[in-house]
Amino acid sequence: MANGTQSPQLVAAFATLRQLLKARGLGHAEIGKALGVSERTIRRWFSQGGVTIEQLETLCALVDISVFDFWELASRRTEDRPRRLTLRQEHELAEDFQVIFVHTHLLDGWTPDELGREANIPQATMTMLLARLEKMGLIENLPGNRVKLLTAREIEWQERGPMRQKVNSYINHQFRNMDVNESGFLCKTGSLKLSVASIAEIEDEFQKLRNKIHHLAHLDMSRSGNDKRWYALLLAARSKVLGAGLF
Repeated sequence: MANGTQSPQLVAAFATLRQLLKARGLGHAEIGKALGVSERTIRRWFSQGGVTIEQLETLCALVDISVFDFWELASRRTEDRPRRLTLRQEHELAEDFQVIFVHTHLLDGWTPDELGREANIPQATMTMLLARLEKMGLIENLPGNRVKLLTAREIEWQERGPMRQKVNSYINHQFRNMDVNESGFLCKTGSLKLSVASIAEIEDEFQKLRNKIHHLAHLDMSRSGNDKRWYALLLAARSKVLGAGLF
């Protein structure tokens, strides 16, 4: 996991982890003994967020929770933030794909510095885009080129609102010319007759899978190596008329 300046998500995650360990009566000394490191090292981990994935798994094991469930629990700390934007906010956000791009990745846990390096965004451009997001009331810019989200990470776009239209444009752009033979392409298809209750359950499963995928992405952010690639993901189901246009 990242060290140095922590993202808001890491701050929330380590606060949750401290609460879980404290509830089990585990202080820095007990944790250090369980992991075979000094109490000073444990204090540094919690102040800087500098733990490896293996060490995080060990810490979670001390409180009988998986890393995936831990991230799920930590993410709930932001659920008191609004999940819906005003129509005006949606209109302002939808006006510029660059603003949408930065906002989307901030919601996914990227810091401005990380995103700027990854996407080669000039610092002046990033500063301008962050200022626009702050003016919209979506983030608060903090010292050290950090941001505080003013909304939940999972935003519910308004029905037939401007951002729903942008989602449509994104899907059409990313998946219009799909080729199942291209390297790294993952695809499973099906044609099924399902009840309303089953579709509701599938929607829940989609959300669980999406959360797990995001969890894996957060873990990969802290892993070294050159085998990582960007992927466009789409979990979808739509109603249809069986055999329409075939017979």
